[in-house]
Amino acid sequence: MNIYKISQTENNQWDAAYEFAIVVAESEAEARNMRPWFEAGAGFELLIDWEKEQDRLGCWCLSPEQVVVEYLGEAAPGLTKGIIHAHWIAG
Repeated sequence: MNIYKISQTENNQWDAAYEFAIVVAESEAEARNMRPWFEAGAGFELLIDWEKEQDRLGCWCLSPEQVVVEYLGEAAPGLTKGIIHAHWIAG
């Protein structure tokens, strides 16, 4: 497992979008398909289905091509796949 920073600049409205997230994923491709989307009671969603309109709307970008993925390093033992931190663009 690796640690990645995923970010986007297409949706940058104050109080309406996430700028970036730090994620644990097995690959760059898997990281690219994660998104920070908080749902009360459910926590963060992990994987996005880019074909579903409801998954493309909201507080992230509209396509996987708009996601920038940066490799940060190898994950420590015991870390599980998912979102470690997400940065909301607060206004």
